[in-house]
Amino acid sequence: MPIGINLQMPGLETPFDRGVGDGARARVAAGRLPPGRLTGIALESADPRADHAALQGKGVDVDADMMGGDGTVPLLFFFRDHDGDQLMIVEGR
Repeated sequence: MPIGINLQMPGLETPFDRGVGDGARARVAAGRLPPGRLTGIALESADPRADHAALQGKGVDVDADMMGGDGTVPLLFFFRDHDGDQLMIVEGR
């Protein structure tokens, strides 16, 4: 099933747009978006608690509390980069 992604956002270019066989296409968007966005980027970690403490110790803007870890949702937390863009670290399973 194809996945559609809106690449028609102000500030984005599509420097790569190619067919990859069987009618599928690969598109990559790049550019500068306004700061403070939820990026949808999730980084997998073997030890989110250690990562949370390490990032907090370096002064990174991390959530005060972690979420999940109860068996139904993996342990995770959000942090923000220097532009305020939000990323997630989630426990790998």
